[in-house]
Formats: sequence, C-alpha cells, structure tokens
Amino acid sequence: MARPQFSKRAGLSSRLVCLTLVLLLFLDLLPAQTLTLEQGGIIRGLRDRKQLALVFTADSFGEGAEYILSELKQRNLKASFFLTGNFLRRPEFRGWIEKMVEDGHYLGPHSDCHLLYCDWQDRQKTLVTKEEFLADLENNYLELEKFGVSRGRARYFMPPYEWYNQEIAGWAAEVGVAVVNFTPGLVTSSDYTTPDLPNYRSSEEILNQLLEYETTSPDGLNGFILLVHLGVAAERTDLFYFRLGELIEELTARGYALVRIDELLSAGRSEIEDDRQQAVIQTARKETTISPAQVQIPDKSEGIKPPRPTADGTGSSQTAGNKNRLPTRKEQGGREEVGQAPEEIYRFSLTRAWVNFARGRVNHLVPYGDRLWWFYENNQPAYELIEVQSGEKKVSGLLEIKLEQKPVPGRAGFWLVSGGKLWELSSSGIMVGTQVELAEPLAGAPAESGNRLLLPFKKSLEARSTETAELLWKQELPAEFSGPLIISSSEVLVPCLSGRLLRYSLETGRKIDQHDFQDEFGTFLPAWGPKIYFSTTSGKVKCFDLSRKKICWEVNLGSQRVQHLLSDGRHLYLLTTGGIIYKLKQSAGDILWWQTVPGRGCYRPAILKEELIIPSGQILYGLDLKTGQKTSETVLTFEIKTDLVRMGDWLLAGSHDYRQDLSLVYALKKEPRVIIRPSRESPQPAGRRIIFTALAPGLEKPRYAFYLRTPDGRDRLVRKASKSNTWTWLPAAPGQYLISVVASSGQLSKKSELRYNITSFAGE
Repeated sequence: MARPQFSKRAGLSSRLVCLTLVLLLFLDLLPAQTLTLEQGGIIRGLRDRKQLALVFTADSFGEGAEYILSELKQRNLKASFFLTGNFLRRPEFRGWIEKMVEDGHYLGPHSDCHLLYCDWQDRQKTLVTKEEFLADLENNYLELEKFGVSRGRARYFMPPYEWYNQEIAGWAAEVGVAVVNFTPGLVTSSDYTTPDLPNYRSSEEILNQLLEYETTSPDGLNGFILLVHLGVAAERTDLFYFRLGELIEELTARGYALVRIDELLSAGRSEIEDDRQQAVIQTARKETTISPAQVQIPDKSEGIKPPRPTADGTGSSQTAGNKNRLPTRKEQGGREEVGQAPEEIYRFSLTRAWVNFARGRVNHLVPYGDRLWWFYENNQPAYELIEVQSGEKKVSGLLEIKLEQKPVPGRAGFWLVSGGKLWELSSSGIMVGTQVELAEPLAGAPAESGNRLLLPFKKSLEARSTETAELLWKQELPAEFSGPLIISSSEVLVPCLSGRLLRYSLETGRKIDQHDFQDEFGTFLPAWGPKIYFSTTSGKVKCFDLSRKKICWEVNLGSQRVQHLLSDGRHLYLLTTGGIIYKLKQSAGDILWWQTVPGRGCYRPAILKEELIIPSGQILYGLDLKTGQKTSETVLTFEIKTDLVRMGDWLLAGSHDYRQDLSLVYALKKEPRVIIRPSRESPQPAGRRIIFTALAPGLEKPRYAFYLRTPDGRDRLVRKASKSNTWTWLPAAPGQYLISVVASSGQLSKKSELRYNITSFAGE
C-alpha cells in the first residue's frame, strides 16, 4: 500500500499530533515524576534517586550468561534482559533463558530479527513500514511467551542497535509498548569492540570512564539505564562482563541500588504530567547531542566493525635485530626500535573459543591427553577437568591437601606434593591416597617414565615403582640438585650445582657418565635428544652432543639471562629476563634475529602455528617466527598468572583478578578470517566513491571474491575471485546494503559480511 505523501512541515505536525495522542493514552505506563525522554523513548529514570538498572541485550552472542547470572544470584540482584527472537530460538541458550525467568529478572523484547529501523545519517527516515515493525515485534513476543513471559510483564522494549526515532516510538506506544534505551554518557555499550577497531575500548577503560563519570556528573548515575552486552564476538578476548562483580561492588559502595528496569521507571511520571503538549515538543528535542558518526553499532553478523585504514596500512612495526648481532646496551634497556617492516604483517588477535571461570586464584594448567586439568585455590585447593574441544567441565572437586609444587602428570593421573608426602590423583579425579612418605623435602619436580617414579632430593635421587611405591634404587649426588630432570625411555640426566651433569640408567640407577661444564646451569630445553640445549647463569647458551661428549656451539649473550627456552624443531627461541627474545639456528647457534618484548614476560611462552606467543600482564603478544615482527596483540580481561599451554591448535592461558578473586581459563585459536575495510565509514551519501579492501590473515595466497546484496534482497557477484583484494563501488541509490567477501586458499575458504548504509544525499 502506498504511503501518504506530506510536505515536510505538514508531516512533522501530523507526527507530533499523533504522538501526543499516543502518549496521552500511554500515560499509565509512565511514572509520576520526571523521566528523561529522547525521540519518544525513555533514556533515564528519576535523577533524585540513587537507583539504576543493569540491562543486557543479546542477539547472536550470549556466552556471558552463565557468569552474569551467577554474579547476580550471588548478590541477590535483579537485572533486565532484552532478547531478540533470534536469540530466544537458539537451543544452546534455552537453559540460560529459563534461568533468567526462574531468578526473577526482567525479560523484554529486542525485536525478532534485529532489524535496522531508521537511517544512521537521517534518523527521522524510517527504513521499515509500520506493518513490518509490528509483525517483527509480535514475533518477538511470541518467542518470549514460550518461556512464560507474557506481554503484560514485558511492556518495555529496547530497539535493535539501540537506534530508533519518534515514529518507531509512536508505533510501539499504539500497542501499549514503551521504548527504552541506554542512558548516554557512558561507553559500556562499546564492550563488543576488538583491538583492530578504531573505537576499541578495553574493559579497564570502560570501567574507569564509568566511575569517573559517576564522580564528576552532577546527578551521578541516578536513574541510569546501563547497557552491557550478554555476549560478544570471539575476537573480543577482554570481556567486560567479567568485571561485573567489581562494578556492582563499586556501585553498591557508592550507595546505588540496582533494580529491574520496570522498578526503575515505575516511581514517577514523565514530563507530560504538567504540560502534555510541551512534553511532545520536549521529546523531539535531543537531551544529549550524539552525531551519527559517534554512534558505534556492531555488525551483529560478525561482531566486528572494520576500522578506517591508517596511512601505512598496518601502523608501525618493530624491526628485528640483525643476524648474529647482539642488542646494544641501550637496546637491552627495553627500547623498541621502530622502522619499516620488510613486508606488511596484519596485526590480528587470537580468537576466543571458550572461557571458564571459578572463584579463587588459578595456580596451574596441566595438559592430560585431550583434556586440561585446572588447579586453583578458593579457601582450599580445588581442580577441574575440562574438555579442550568444547570447554565442557567433566570433573571437579576439592583437595584436602595444599599443593607445594605443580602437579606432575603420569600414566594413571597426577603426582601431588604436599606436607612431606607424595599423593596420587587419578585421571578420573579420585584421590588414591598417600603413596610415598618423603624423608626430606623434594628439591625439584618428580618425573615419571615407564614404571619408574623419580624423586630428586637436595643431595640424592630415588627411583620408586609407580604401582607399589617400592624403592627400586637410590643414588647420592656429588653436588646439590639444580634441575630439572630430563628423561628418556632408558636414561635420566640430572643437573647439579657447579655445572655438573650426571647421567644414570633408569633401570638400575647405575651412573653412566658425568660432564663438568664449570658454569652454573640456568634453563634447559626440557626434551631428550642426541643433543641437549641449556643456558648458564653467566649469560651463555650451549649445545652439547651427548654421544660425542663435546660442546657443539656456544653463544654469549653478555648480561642477558635466559628465562625460557623453546624449540620448533629447527630453531631455538630464548626469552631473557631483560625482555629480549632471540632466535637461534638450532644446528649452528647463529642468531637469526632478536627482538625486544613489549612489557616484561615472566610466564612461559608458547609456539602456536607461525607465532611465538609471549604473555605480559594481561596481554598476549605474538611475534612472527620468521621475522620477529609483532604480528598480534590479544588483550585478556585479567592478568595472566600461568604458563601458556599449547594443545594441538589450541592455546590455553589462566588469568586472575585479585579484586574479585576470580580466575579465568581461556581457550584461544589462531584461525584464518576475513576482514573488510571500507575507505569511508558507513553511512555515506549516494554518488560517493567507496573502496573496500579485504584482508585474510592466516590464509596463504588468498583469492578474493566480492558480492553485493541490494536493499531488495538480491545478491550479485561484483568482482570475480582474484588476487586483488579491493573493490571500488559508486552507489547510485540509497538503502541498506550488504557487502560480502569470500577469501579462498586451496580447499579452505572464509567469508565475512559488512552492512553498509547509503543515504539519499548527493555525493561529492
């Protein structure tokens, strides 16, 4: 049906009159004192009461539901959840939705299919018909009713993208629904952004800005509708919802009551109480000036919004040191040399596969087959067994003992050291009991090989049966043990102080050989082979041939001390206490490159595909194995407190926040993905040229195909697959478009989509 045509002045007058009548009829939903309205929607409750509403929206993502509901339950608080029909239909979210209802939270509509209601550039230009809007809202209510949420209990509605206009608010009011939106002033709605976006905000920045705003704003956060996303895309690893407990405690300490949105808005009546006609004019006036360029709305299909390209494409990169040249004293001080990279390396983060959380401090992550054991302490030691592929918790329990060392995996489970005893924890999580009474404290970690359990003491080494704990042999050491034990199927190497390396038979305990290096050992590459690699406290790195009994090569690092030593089979990677990483040729000891590490890493790095991942604070830095250039930067929510663990294509990391006493375990992957960068941010007027650039980090020599979906829903190929990663578009008509890029390499292909809005204004 054709829509009536009005002049601009007549159209505005008609809309104001209609909205006036609607608001008069809708008065019962509105409170008795002053609320703040914008475009006909409520954006703030009463300013004279220290109350605010926590609201969570969800469409495609909801992985934060478990933690969020747990935090609210623990503090006996009620929040509000606005959910799309898309979300309500997802079977994996059903349990959490039922939990929201059971715990007494507010559930309201967020549209059925997450439509864009109005133009980003011209807010008063509605992009849906009244029939489309009402049908979409009706379908959202039908999905809510399946969970026992009636319309009468869900009269407040938060529009998709938190973007609407007076016409939308009027249509909603005609069917007895009130539009609400988050209160402007905070940046919590940016909790979806990823580090590759220009509008990225870390969780720390979001929280600090909120607390600063509360302190400096005349009315604080009184009446605020505070928006947080229930889940975000996997590329976001610094998860703000894990700061929820800290946020709640801070707000409570400042005297705020956190209530459901219907309770927040039920205490007063809106601005139309005294002068209803003036209220309509007031609603047309924006309370806070927000330009369309400032409004950052996520593309819900991908969870990311491609950033504006920088002048050099990727920004400046570190330059690795020259081959066989040690860093100067000034460079060892931690200064980063900045220069032109030999080739563009796009910096993209690791992808979050899953996150598990627990109260207490994480102590150790230990791989066991295809599962991960997570040991932490919450009043008393505890553990969880996690399926790495899915993140599902298989086993959990409490330990009656206090761990004194990192658990050591064996054939049947784990060896635990506590209170002068050695305990065995089975692979099913059952404490078998005391296996060995220790005559003295262990000087290092025990080790298991075959049916032998080796126990290093200060001046001796014992071998016991793994089945009966019977003492099989014992050897006195000529010097104090320094560790670690390095074991093969038939022999064991025992490093001691003063640079002595002893070699024993596992079967009999007979000493096979002894090597004296006359230098204190530092770190060892913990793997047996024809050659062993180690560092010394004097700053040297050595390769020793066991069969020929001679030093193959030696590198002097000067004042640097090696903290961690890793290998990819052909090369060694040395991380020093001074924050420098070296790459050495394993066969000859040549220094291929060196690089200063941002921050200071203290936990063990890991090699994942073509990157060396180094933990520092709450950031995981990735260095390209070939060049040493920084290629990625992944920000986690809290500070990393464990060595990194690699299990196949997975990287596991444990972090802890002392303020909440909360620990997280992350499973991260380096997956190929496609990123689309427009030369101009959406929206743009028709007739303006836009260049789209696609990047496919992780794909080797990709070919790019570009597709365009027009506002009428038709798809067409606009650029055939080729090596070229750009497409130039000159849009002729306004509307909502969808740009898709498929990048392929061999049998592997990845797709990404970008929504783009073209307005009716004339271009350049």
